[in-house]
Amino acid sequence: MEYVDGVRLDTWCDSNALTIPQRLDLFRQVCAAVQFAHGKLVVHRDLKPSNVLVNSDGVVKLLDFGIAKLSTLDDELTDDAQELTRAGSAPLTTACASPEQFRGDEVTTASDVYSLGVMLYRLLTGRSPYALDGLTPGAARDLVSLSPVRAPSESVTQTQPSQCRLPDVSSVRDRLRGELDAIVLMAMRAEPTRRYASADALSTDLLRYLKGLPVTARPDTVSYRVRKFVRRQRALVAGVGIAVVALVGGTLSAVQSARLANAELLRSTRGSAVLREIIGAGTSSRSKYSSVPTLLTVLDSAILIAESHPTTDPMALADMYAGRAMVEVQQHQARAVAQSLERVRLLTLKMGAQRPIAEMTIERIASTMDIDQRHFASARRHLERAVAIGREKLGPTATRTVAAVDRLKAFDAERAAKP
Repeated sequence: MEYVDGVRLDTWCDSNALTIPQRLDLFRQVCAAVQFAHGKLVVHRDLKPSNVLVNSDGVVKLLDFGIAKLSTLDDELTDDAQELTRAGSAPLTTACASPEQFRGDEVTTASDVYSLGVMLYRLLTGRSPYALDGLTPGAARDLVSLSPVRAPSESVTQTQPSQCRLPDVSSVRDRLRGELDAIVLMAMRAEPTRRYASADALSTDLLRYLKGLPVTARPDTVSYRVRKFVRRQRALVAGVGIAVVALVGGTLSAVQSARLANAELLRSTRGSAVLREIIGAGTSSRSKYSSVPTLLTVLDSAILIAESHPTTDPMALADMYAGRAMVEVQQHQARAVAQSLERVRLLTLKMGAQRPIAEMTIERIASTMDIDQRHFASARRHLERAVAIGREKLGPTATRTVAAVDRLKAFDAERAAKP
């Protein structure tokens, strides 16, 4: 058996004063090790900080597999192992055990996910989610099984700020409140089927948090996704702010800055992606239609500002109208879609090399509206025109042309599969 020279996980984090992102990165190594074990059909059953060591290179080592076979009497255990109690015939560590372990129910990989949640809770707050010291096994079982878990942001210890390199408790709470609270609480849900499906799923959500992306533990609402987008794209949002200041204030320096902002935001592919990402948040499922009117209001405001600005790029404005049409398609507003696409057609008259792209966009959105209205013959004509425009003006091997051909093939295949 390999000898591991290392320091227990929580001690390593505190002694090295790891920041919250650094703690999450290190914890993801633990998730990877647990996921590897689960892939080999091994459930650890006793995940806790003392069973996770970090070596001098900062690499995590997972220890003490096979607790289910422990048979040593409690008075013969080491100090660290004296936390062990029994529920039925299964040994467990009360501080990190799942509700089903306390009840003596079947233990699955979901139990390890719960224990990972407890460990993450301790790494972020400096304390365990439950005060189990001095409780009998039955009382501990009832507390863990029946009591709701207090959010990590509400359980931060007084020493945690210095250990996380933050100025005070409020700063730590602000970092935890919201997404990290939601991630930990999802991992620690009482019902095994409502936890993360795997250690890897927990790790992936932590990675999304670290990258500033929406996490699956939070409700997928428009306002939440937009807030996350703004945090990730502060420079682009600042560019929009500069443009608005130029429109309102009219100072020469602001106008010059606004032109630079337009070049960076409105005329770039990345700037168009801003619109598509926000629109995607509001139209990803029919259950979210209640959020669409707000989205249309935002788009109308952006269009009004862009149209009043003499340096707005026609393609950027066309993207806005196309985006509006996409939302209107989701609302089955055929007349409104036609009006938005007509605005895009008029804008193509002012375009140069980007005109074919806008024309193909018109045909694609028109076909989508026709499909929604079950006008399949007309939808196919629009798709054919998009292919023809791409081949003639962009070339047969251009990315947009190939995509248009693929859409036409997909349309034909779907129609052929239906009686």
